Amino acid sequence: MWFFDALLSGFTRPTDPGRLQLFRITFATVLTARFTLALGQGGWDRLTPGSLSLHLTEQRFGPRRAQLLASVYRPTLIL
Repeated sequence: MWFFDALLSGFTRPTDPGRLQLFRITFATVLTARFTLALGQGGWDRLTPGSLSLHLTEQRFGPRRAQLLASVYRPTLIL
């Protein structure tokens, strides 16, 4: 709850540095795990031209939005 209280107050009140560091460590761990799992489960080859995932994305979102998603997928995965 401390995080939401700090957000709602606009970070005008001081926050315990220990809690903030624990949040940062947990957040970084989750992002690292997601990145590793995405690459390990074929994430780098997802949305490549001619792939089933791109075809299904085109059916779901339309060709224009699917191409936009495919063009930003790999840079976003790296970031």
